[in-house]
Amino acid sequence: MPYLDELRERLRLEAFDIIDEIWYNDLVTYLEAIEKEGAVDYVGYVHSDLIPDKDALYNIGIQNLRFRSVNAVYGYFYRVDSDLIFFHNIFGDEANIDRINSDWGYFSNNVYVQGKRVLKDEDPIYISAFYDYAKSQLEDAVLNAILRWSPPPLLMNDRAVVTALRIEERIEDGKGFRASFRYDGLADGATTNILIQNPDGSGVEVHVILVEVVTGGSGAIDVYKDVEVTTLGSEIPKVNLNFGSDRIPNAVVTRDNSYTGGELIGQTMVFGGTVGGKGGVAVGGLMDVGEKVIIPPGHNILVVFENRAGTDVDVAMRVLWFEDEIT
Repeated sequence: MPYLDELRERLRLEAFDIIDEIWYNDLVTYLEAIEKEGAVDYVGYVHSDLIPDKDALYNIGIQNLRFRSVNAVYGYFYRVDSDLIFFHNIFGDEANIDRINSDWGYFSNNVYVQGKRVLKDEDPIYISAFYDYAKSQLEDAVLNAILRWSPPPLLMNDRAVVTALRIEERIEDGKGFRASFRYDGLADGATTNILIQNPDGSGVEVHVILVEVVTGGSGAIDVYKDVEVTTLGSEIPKVNLNFGSDRIPNAVVTRDNSYTGGELIGQTMVFGGTVGGKGGVAVGGLMDVGEKVIIPPGHNILVVFENRAGTDVDVAMRVLWFEDEIT
C-alpha cells in the first residue's frame, strides 16, 4: 500500500485536471488508511500507542469536560495533585484507596501485619499501650517456662521463684546418697577420718555436695586429695535418699582409715556447739569441703578431724553426694 504522503501527492490537482476512476480509488485508499489504520479511529478505538510529540504539554480532558472512567492495567504518574484528583473508588488487583492511603500513613479502620491486627482502639495511640502489653506477655511467657522446669520450682505469693537444688533432682532420680557416723568419746589429741572413694571403672562421677563435721568441742580439720590407703577402715552404711529406688551407689565411704601421702587441699577449725549455719557454710560445728567436689573414677577425698578440746568429745561426720554417669 502506498505511503500516505505518496497518496497525498498523487491526489494533488492542477487546473483543468480530470477526476477519473484512478484518482477516486486513490482518495478512497487515503481515507480508509486515515479511518482504519490511524492511532484512533472515528469510533474512538485506539489501535496504537498515543505518543505526544512534545513532553508535558498536552492534557487529557479538562476540569469541566472530564472522562467518566479510566480503565488501565498500569499507570505511571510523575505527580498527583490532590486538589485536582479525588480518590473516591479505585479498585484493582493490587491497589485500592486503602493501599494508597497507607503510603501516607492514614488508616481509617484497622491495620494488619501478617494477618494480625496491630493497632488498638485508642485515639491518640500511646507507645505505652504497646509496651505494657508486650511486657505482660513476656513476663507470662518466662514464668510459664520456669514453671515447666523439672523439678518444678516453688512459686511464692509475690511471684518470686525459688528453684530446687540440683541434689534434689538427683534424689528424685535415685542418684542421691548419704553416709554418716558418730564417734562417742574421742580422746583429746586423737583423730578420726572419713574417706570417700570413687573406684576405678565405676563409670560415674561422684559429686560431693557436703562433708559435715559436728562436735561438742573444738578441733582441727584437714582435707586431703588422693591419699594412698594402707589399711581401709570400717565401711559406713550408705543410704539412697530416694527410699523407693534400689540403685546402689558406686562410691565407697569408710571411717578411721590408715593412709599416707595425698595432697592437702583444705584446713579449717571447728569450735564445737550447736550447728547454726546453712548447708555448705562453715559456721560453729559445721565444716564443708567446698561448694561442690567432683571425684572422677580412681580418686578420693579424705577428711580428718583432730580433737583439740582438752577433753574427750563426741564427734559426728556426714557426707552427702550424688552420682552421674560419664558420657
